[in-house]
Amino acid sequence: MLFFMHSTFSLELIALVAGVALLIFIKSQNKMKKAWGIFVAWVVIILSVLSLFCSIFHVVRFWYDGGPEMYRHMMKQNMMERRYDNMQNKEKNNMNSMMQNQKHSSYKAY
Repeated sequence: MLFFMHSTFSLELIALVAGVALLIFIKSQNKMKKAWGIFVAWVVIILSVLSLFCSIFHVVRFWYDGGPEMYRHMMKQNMMERRYDNMQNKEKNNMNSMMQNQKHSSYKAY
């Protein structure tokens, strides 16, 4: 989970820097038709800032809810449940094989 948060945050910062760089590059040009480039640069900047705020909100909420400890506890509980289920399945399989062995072995009357 933390890996996704870090990679998302990094990509958002890259998009923000790219938008600012595009805006600076277009404003330094002396051509008349630069309105489309300025529009695209501002859209990239605005969307990346909004995305940064969303990511920061979710990271704060994640840490407020318990952070990685919450997921470690859930994973540990799931592992314990899987072990218990595996033990029960093994016992059932052993019982079924014992029952089948008893059905196949019949006492012969002499």
